[in-house]
Amino acid sequence: MDEKKIVDLLQYAENHTEYYSKLFSNNGINTRDINEFTKIPFLSKAGIQVNEKEIISDEYDINSLLLERTSGSSGIPLNCRYDKNERIRRSLALWGERKKNSSDIMGKKMAVFHAGNRRHANSARNGLIARDGNTLYINYLNVGDTYVEKIYDALIEFRPYMIRCQPSILFELVTYCKRNNKSTMDIQAQYIELGSEYLFEYIRDEIIEAFPGAVVANNYGTQEFFCVAYSCPNHNLHIVSEQLHVETVNEDEEGYGEIIITSLHNYAMPFIRYKIGDIGKIETKRCSCGRKEPVLQLKSGRTSEFFMYGSNKVHAHIFKNCIESFNVLKLKTFIKQFQVIQLQEHHFEFKIVSDYTSFQEELRTHIKSFFLDKLGIELEITVSLQKQLTIDEKSNKLKVYNFLQYDKV
Repeated sequence: MDEKKIVDLLQYAENHTEYYSKLFSNNGINTRDINEFTKIPFLSKAGIQVNEKEIISDEYDINSLLLERTSGSSGIPLNCRYDKNERIRRSLALWGERKKNSSDIMGKKMAVFHAGNRRHANSARNGLIARDGNTLYINYLNVGDTYVEKIYDALIEFRPYMIRCQPSILFELVTYCKRNNKSTMDIQAQYIELGSEYLFEYIRDEIIEAFPGAVVANNYGTQEFFCVAYSCPNHNLHIVSEQLHVETVNEDEEGYGEIIITSLHNYAMPFIRYKIGDIGKIETKRCSCGRKEPVLQLKSGRTSEFFMYGSNKVHAHIFKNCIESFNVLKLKTFIKQFQVIQLQEHHFEFKIVSDYTSFQEELRTHIKSFFLDKLGIELEITVSLQKQLTIDEKSNKLKVYNFLQYDKV
């Protein structure tokens, strides 16, 4: 624990944010005493949603801050803000981790798989497959065979040094190549960075086999913090301690607990003891790779889900993008939480939690237009308002996406 950085952050948040000033006062927290840190109540996604403006420092103009939006695994749209210096600091930290695995990675050609980023509406990321200088942007929302073939051909032509992709998406490409007797080695990638979801060992092993000789790295990150931990050659995730303080609480008999993260440098919108929603265990035993940072072992995390529509195999991320685009259109967090249920192949029900009423038809029309524009498919949409969404009895968590089963090849 970097005690000085934490104490400095706590004192700043107490003096410059309405939310933390009240929180510390109401809970009798002495911000000068590092021993008081673990007494601070956890910050939740719902808490950020309700108190967003009060969390932002009075030394920053909210409109001048960079914005990331997230909601994927929780169904809760969330705004995360930081300044340009923090963006640079996070990017440098991530590139620093990459260079530990490949010293000459900077400046090489890179293929980036993405889900259609709203911030890049007028850039190469607005297309399905588009090149911008040394970067090839590939939209992964549809991974049906016809589109995956186009992805494969584009990668063969581009010859990227590095591929940055979700494990499940690259696994789709690898299995497609096996089915169709195509060689992944012809892509000639030398560095594979997997991220944005939980990396199962069987998927990692398949990708290592498909790209022999390439570095296969795991970037455990979130939109709230960017890179939280990065893997070494031993496939151990080392916490980026210079950027973040990571702890676990409510541990089970094996030492696994809820992961809690504090950003040490984001003074514009401090995230202090934030419940990320994943389960893990921190190992302080030195890794044989030589790195000093603690190792984070994950027990669970975000996973990808798909639904079938004809020959289209569509990533669930498109629903997140759709809901976010509606909130952007309304200029506020109009939809506080959502859940999607596939009733038939073409028919979906959206269960919505909102402080507003009488907008169901507007949202229904927006969803239909969004899918027609992005994927060229027509859906039947039902929208229902809920006071709260039903928690899954087995996992005790909200299951955001509920799709019909299909034959997973």
